[in-house]
Amino acid sequence: GKSLDMTLLYPTLAQCADKELALCQALFDFGTNCLLSRFAPTKYTCQAFETALSIKPDFLPAAINLAVAYGKAGQWDLADQLS
Repeated sequence: GKSLDMTLLYPTLAQCADKELALCQALFDFGTNCLLSRFAPTKYTCQAFETALSIKPDFLPAAINLAVAYGKAGQWDLADQLS
């Protein structure tokens, strides 16, 4: 599938000194907003948190939100793996 181009939603990413950390934060922000939306597809929500965690594996808020997103998507086995 297609990957999310976060620079379209967060155009100032290119100006950040720590681009990797900025991307991680943007992915977390995007995923959190998707999680709160009744209309956002859960695949994008999960993808945002998964990508954030691939950048910063110890980012606990992203892991917690990913578990919630997996549950919202009915993927309880994946949610359980994060606990």
